Amino acid sequence: MVTFNQSICQFTMESQIVSHPSATVKVPKGFKLIGGGAIIYPFSEPPNPSNFLTASYPLDPETWFAAGKDHEISSPGSIIVSAFAIPDADDIWDVKIVSATSDVLSHPKVTVALPDDYVLTSGGAFVDYRGAGNMLTASFPRANPDGDGDWYIWEAHSKDHDVSDPAALTVYAIGIRLRSAPAGSPGLQNIVTTSATTDPTDKPQITTTGPAGLVLTGGGAWDHWSGAGNMLTASGPAPDAGTNASAFTWLASGTDHITSSPATISGWAIYPEAVDALQPARRIARLKTGEIPPLDSPYRP
Repeated sequence: MVTFNQSICQFTMESQIVSHPSATVKVPKGFKLIGGGAIIYPFSEPPNPSNFLTASYPLDPETWFAAGKDHEISSPGSIIVSAFAIPDADDIWDVKIVSATSDVLSHPKVTVALPDDYVLTSGGAFVDYRGAGNMLTASFPRANPDGDGDWYIWEAHSKDHDVSDPAALTVYAIGIRLRSAPAGSPGLQNIVTTSATTDPTDKPQITTTGPAGLVLTGGGAWDHWSGAGNMLTASGPAPDAGTNASAFTWLASGTDHITSSPATISGWAIYPEAVDALQPARRIARLKTGEIPPLDSPYRP
């Protein structure tokens, strides 16, 4: 069996404290990017009123990019960007990045699906706003709607707030397969865990953790806003007691802005592990904890 989980490496960069923070993480030569995430810092008490995520996605096959912005009122912040990668000097892994872009809308939503035989490791989203701002409210993995437990879809939502600013939203999914594996057997499976808050709050936050011994490659967040709106401030590896990002726990958080607008939030974490490449396997996903919020959630914008 080819080792995988023990080979995952994490690279992190923090931006300066500015109104529109952004940062990129480029993985070293010989590594392949398989995931990433971002957190507006300080994560435990976001700047008031706040600074919101507008982008967290694979800029190219070697680079993860993330950005945030304040809105209407000055609220500088920094952003912590993390990228996950595997060393692959022998080119045994085939990594694929797919994307899809929405129409220009005030509240765009868009999904993208991986081709067959690729295991989902991560995903992201980018809001191409051109005016006052349009911010992310969701970027998360989805299981096959046919109900077969197969995770290979990524979904994203965003919204303008108070000031109209329609934008196009691009969603990304990252998948991987072992080149030597036979058809229908990617050589990997992913364990997807999820958790959700139950009581709406102005600043919803939750962490999601997977099985002991497995390392993250990505995760997601869905801020189930209603009313004026509540937008994402974090979807990334949770900082520890310092500012180092965890390799095991995913943080999802959001906040309202100016007008009180309580919301709940859901978080996901993705942990790939190797399987015998000679055995038939699909993008096997085992839901370990929590409950997937229904797609017809009343909080869905």
